[in-house]
Amino acid sequence: MQERSRSKVKGGKPLIVFAGRSNVGKSSTIRALTGRRVRVGKRPGSTRWEFLIDLGSVILADMAGFGHMAGQSKATIEETKTTVIHRLEEWGKKIAVAILIVDVSLFRVLVERWDKRGEIPVDIEFYSFLSEVSSGVVVAANKIDKVKKS
Repeated sequence: MQERSRSKVKGGKPLIVFAGRSNVGKSSTIRALTGRRVRVGKRPGSTRWEFLIDLGSVILADMAGFGHMAGQSKATIEETKTTVIHRLEEWGKKIAVAILIVDVSLFRVLVERWDKRGEIPVDIEFYSFLSEVSSGVVVAANKIDKVKKS
């Protein structure tokens, strides 16, 4: 069962959190792994809050993406990012593993863009944050089929 969450995770079940930028395929990955019906969309920002999926022994958390959200104001985008960060901090060590999903077809371009600005790429910053708040982090490279062959 998929449910919208606005409160603390109840019980002692471990959490597996799927996190990452908008439109990297977090919900699609959960759907592929579980066969469960999970809301997905082609536009960035389809998931605006976290959804919890109770699988019995564990709970999966499908987090809202951070970054671009089609048709949303900067204030809404910032509020969503803040909510994701606060929720992850709140759950803390209840998170057995955080799966950071990256769109590998865009990752290199995004890293180069941030590097030119002299800034740390958001994905790398988010990996560090997830490492601090959870018991472990796995990076999942998604959209490999979209990578252009050189």
